[in-house]
Amino acid sequence: MHCGEVYDAEIYGAIEALRAAVIARQEGQNIFVLLDNQAAVGALQTGKTTSLLKLTRTFREIARMANDEVR
Repeated sequence: MHCGEVYDAEIYGAIEALRAAVIARQEGQNIFVLLDNQAAVGALQTGKTTSLLKLTRTFREIARMANDEVR
């Protein structure tokens, strides 16, 4: 990944964290992905961003497949 915004890197990190958590989680456990970048949080909550829309869609799809909510 290159030539992106700071929140693109945050979103990419969130995707990798979510993937790892989904794999490692035990039945009934909640997953929390905490971010300190409000632009990244907003993009993941709404699925809309001006940069790398594919990343936000990927995050939301992983969450949907794991029956988790994004908030």
